[in-house]
Amino acid sequence: MSNTFSFATPLVPLGSEVVIPGNSPHSFASSPDVARVKVIIEIERHSNQKWEYDRVNDRLFLDRVLKYPYFYPYAYGFFPDTLGNDGDELDALLITEKRYQNYNENKTQIEGVIVGGLMMHDEKGEDEKIFVVPIDEIENYNNKTGLELQLMHDDIVWFFSNYKIREEDKWSRVEHLLNKKEAVDVYNIAVRKAK
Repeated sequence: MSNTFSFATPLVPLGSEVVIPGNSPHSFASSPDVARVKVIIEIERHSNQKWEYDRVNDRLFLDRVLKYPYFYPYAYGFFPDTLGNDGDELDALLITEKRYQNYNENKTQIEGVIVGGLMMHDEKGEDEKIFVVPIDEIENYNNKTGLELQLMHDDIVWFFSNYKIREEDKWSRVEHLLNKKEAVDVYNIAVRKAK
């Protein structure tokens, strides 16, 4: 299981596949030389309201409210124009302390950079969560200490390991973290599947 993320990627059009050049696991370009993706927020940070996207009406609907004490550690949503293994758009976790409103409030998409992810399974099968940092926060993320990253990962793993345990006929199992290359590969496959 790798906890090291690399950031050196080329500038690509939004919604395109992402390519990671070079082999350095620690390289990062602080210029606009990063792969950009867009995320639609369904669930605001620290919310227990599980919203889902209705493609037909371009709106979110409230699917359920998570039971106490579970709330999302970061804003949660999806990548538009992708298709994940569960038949929905590929899931994204927006790694930021800032508050972003859900899509119903402002119909915006957040531009960010893929930094890693989480491989898990639930009652529907394989279910990846891709970690994205807002484009204007990537240098702050890059400056996090190993301990800060470990605590962040611990919070994410704990949440996704437990958030369904009080739900009837639902379950989740975290398999492992994905490094940046693995997460980008998952994203690229989801883009191709949606075409």
